[in-house]
Amino acid sequence: MPTDKNQRQEEKAQMLECALPVKNTILTGKSGQKYKILAVLGTGGFGITYKAVSEVKVKEGFSAPMFFAIKEHFMKGCYRDTDKTHVLCPPTMRTDVEQSREDFRTEAERLMKLNGQSPNIVKVNEWFDANGTCYYVMEYLDGQTLEQYAAGRPLSEAKALSLLLPVARAVELVHQEKLLHLDIKPDNIVLKTDFASGATIPVLIDFGLAKHFDGRGRPTSHLVAKGATEGYAPMEQYGEITRFAPEIDVYALGATLFFLLTGKNPPRAFDIQTVTTLMERLPADVSPRVKQALMGAMQRNNFDRTQTVTAFIGALEGEKSHKMLPVGYVLRGGKVNYVITEVVRSAPFYIVYKARLAGKSLDASTVTGGNVTQTLASYYIYEWSAQGPGKESEASLAQFHAEMQKLMPPVLDQYDEHGHLESECFEANNTYYYACLITPQPSNLQRIIEEGAKILDVVKKGAKPVALVAVALLCCYGGYRGVRWYQNRPQGVVWEDTTTVTPDTIVTPDSNTDVIQGGENVSEDTVDIKPDPTPAPPASRVKTDDELFAEARTLSDYKALADKGYAKAYYPLAKKYLDAGNLDAAKRWAEKAVAAGVDRYADLLLSEVEYKQYSQAYQRGDWNTIRRMADGGYKEAYATLATHYLQANDYANADKYAQKAYAAGTNTGDAKKVMQALKALGYYDDKEVPAWIK
Repeated sequence: MPTDKNQRQEEKAQMLECALPVKNTILTGKSGQKYKILAVLGTGGFGITYKAVSEVKVKEGFSAPMFFAIKEHFMKGCYRDTDKTHVLCPPTMRTDVEQSREDFRTEAERLMKLNGQSPNIVKVNEWFDANGTCYYVMEYLDGQTLEQYAAGRPLSEAKALSLLLPVARAVELVHQEKLLHLDIKPDNIVLKTDFASGATIPVLIDFGLAKHFDGRGRPTSHLVAKGATEGYAPMEQYGEITRFAPEIDVYALGATLFFLLTGKNPPRAFDIQTVTTLMERLPADVSPRVKQALMGAMQRNNFDRTQTVTAFIGALEGEKSHKMLPVGYVLRGGKVNYVITEVVRSAPFYIVYKARLAGKSLDASTVTGGNVTQTLASYYIYEWSAQGPGKESEASLAQFHAEMQKLMPPVLDQYDEHGHLESECFEANNTYYYACLITPQPSNLQRIIEEGAKILDVVKKGAKPVALVAVALLCCYGGYRGVRWYQNRPQGVVWEDTTTVTPDTIVTPDSNTDVIQGGENVSEDTVDIKPDPTPAPPASRVKTDDELFAEARTLSDYKALADKGYAKAYYPLAKKYLDAGNLDAAKRWAEKAVAAGVDRYADLLLSEVEYKQYSQAYQRGDWNTIRRMADGGYKEAYATLATHYLQANDYANADKYAQKAYAAGTNTGDAKKVMQALKALGYYDDKEVPAWIK
């Protein structure tokens, strides 16, 4: 049964009394980085967590202070020495403390292994021993937790899934490492804002209760903190966990989704009579698919429960349903890249997202002179989601294009006066997208101020009261008509009221409403979904390559032109192949674009393709490919190869590629470490030692 709350609070208070002194405590990591303790963030499991600050080198000759979270291994029953920093323990606990500390180090190493695999898992930078105990350093997250964000505020199904699914996929990765989190709940999911893109990213934290298992499902940890959060732990978690059981975390994920949909914590597992009665507490607009997935995840009996996170994700998304892009996903457009910041809603044959630019436009400089920063531009992204074989899919695509024509400006690929791309249509992820710029419009308050200013002008001129009233009425009416004109203007750029639009009110969650344009609901009854017939070009006239290029949209369009030797098509064709994941073809056409000199960004595209090839080869452990790339002149591979050959005891190749890296000026620090290791191993005893490592 659960531990008594008062007892838990008393234990936390005792651990807080044993925390490191906040003032003048500085820890030094393995890396040599110094961390100054600023505050105690909390206690739990086998540790105390602190907020710290450290000067981090940003670039050569420049550093900046950054915050970190540092977790200290500190077991119940331990205490501090007279210096208030060194950790001691009674002789009877020594064996348990040493074993637990070793588990703590292993926990840090496993989390470091997951670094970069998912933005939804807290990042661990390093671990180190100090003060008779062990520490590991994590990224510091100061955003709201899901509990703070959604308590008492039920979220729409689309919004709830956009926050939960990235976390579920992160847990899927954790389970691949044979690790159970065992404490998934809204309070352990923090919302992090990516300031470069504006995206809100849910991050899973606090692995203090986590337990690792071997390939046969047997626990490898010596000691595990006991604990179960009421409402988020299934009944079997209150006992001893003796096997790898992913369904325990599945239950917690289901309970977290229940919280997001209702704004309330689910009842204790012991108090749930039947899952069916629990589902009756969900809002009426929750889809049958999600209800069924929740029923599977929150079954009382673990053998009846959904057994894996993969199966739970599949149940939420539907086997045949189109999978939504996760928040934080970088979508490659035709002219700019977008970062998904919110899933707005799902319509019958398309999905609406909100996004910000991932960076500066690829060709905005040709419009603006390159002086306009575009990072604040926001867009609605419309994704066609009814792909499939047969005429039904073709009809839905025709409907999608027809409806988008009504929403978009008459001419796509145009820029506004600020250098922002107004709209575009492009292909990616084997489907079609339309992007439309969200342009801030004056708020209602601003309109009132403007009308008031006009009235004040009349007062200053000494108008009579009757005239004043008449002018005020005329101003108000004129302002009203002006607002209506803006809201119903014929052009397609979507406008947004910057003072009233919030993440939950961007689009009205009315099931009969497809999209919002200019503040008006556009329902299926008001949209003509018949595609406009396009007049055929005169039979006597053949379009030029320049005209075909201007009209090109698909990979096949650009391929037909490129195969004819039309050089302008090389760069967009390489981008299309990159989007499709065909890196070899992307590299071939990017190299042609560089050789032809037709696009100033071709070099950047080629570098991006080569980096992806290198990254994929590194993840596969394909050292033959990495060596071919290095021998072909890819400098980033030199130091990596040198390190690999050093570990493989191939000292000649380790020396060869380390010297190449140092000479090329890439990853020179790693190259120097390899050379110093070779010197220590005696490799240079009968050879000339490079001057720069002496």
